[in-house]
Amino acid sequence: MTAKCVASLDRLSQGRFVFGVGGLEVEEMENHGTVYATRFKLLRERILALKALWTDEEADFTAKW
Repeated sequence: MTAKCVASLDRLSQGRFVFGVGGLEVEEMENHGTVYATRFKLLRERILALKALWTDEEADFTAKW
């Protein structure tokens, strides 16, 4: 859902949309199911999944985290 929304905004803005990620505190992250110590590995995986959804004709992504 996020990938589709961001792609739509990017298209409507003719490439001027900037998508930023991050910014939660330790307690917030853990409350949302993210282990703070491995947050960057999880973030990287999710970004790669979004990129696959944006660029591949038929996206296929296997999560590792």
